[in-house]
Amino acid sequence: MSRQRHPPPPHAPLVFGLSHIGRVRSENQDRLLIRRFSDESLLVAVADGLGGGPAGAEAAQIAVHTLAEGVDAGNKSPLPCTGLCDLAQQANERILSLGTTDPFRYGMGSTLTAALINPRKLSFVHSGDSRIYLLHHNLLDQVSRDHRFLDELIASGDLLPEAAGTNPMRDMLDQCAGHPAFAPDNGLRSLLPGDRVLLCSDGLSDALSREMIGGLLAAATATVELIALGLLEAALAAGGGDNITLVVVQV
Repeated sequence: MSRQRHPPPPHAPLVFGLSHIGRVRSENQDRLLIRRFSDESLLVAVADGLGGGPAGAEAAQIAVHTLAEGVDAGNKSPLPCTGLCDLAQQANERILSLGTTDPFRYGMGSTLTAALINPRKLSFVHSGDSRIYLLHHNLLDQVSRDHRFLDELIASGDLLPEAAGTNPMRDMLDQCAGHPAFAPDNGLRSLLPGDRVLLCSDGLSDALSREMIGGLLAAATATVELIALGLLEAALAAGGGDNITLVVVQV
């Protein structure tokens, strides 16, 4: 299991991230990124290589490396949301180029979910089914939208929600980094002191109910590290059927 600790300057958001292979997979195809800026802002990201797909781990690594490369190249202040979207587009172009020119990497792809966080706001870019949750006044909100093919059928009424769990296309994405028609979501949310933010791969969100995630994230006296470890332990106890990656931030 890999962990990332980043000691904060005074009044900066607290953050802790980890990635675990789980109990079933033979390879961890998830990647995470945490970067601090000098003005107390954070860039955090989770990328999940397409499970079972060619070069999934490599696609996830390219996704987070492209973001890191963009902010490490002399950026001492946070990127605007447009800059974050531009880096996501660069990541997509790199993955797509490899996935269309190298037969051993054909179709490679990764989710990409990234957020810029400071004590006042969260701006994000998102493609795939990794997630962003926001805990505000002990109420949990899923900020991101899953880009799963079946979700569109459920929304249109063409598929019953209870039938989705056994559908062989249940994990198919209609958006990810490496997609020819890459069109990530992006947005902005206001934050207040005490808010908590969770970014995670579907190895966590598929294993745990919304209520369990909210309850663990809302633990009043827990540190971000204890919250992250508690979420991981719960996902492993639920079977650990996929790689599990998460980043917890407290404003």
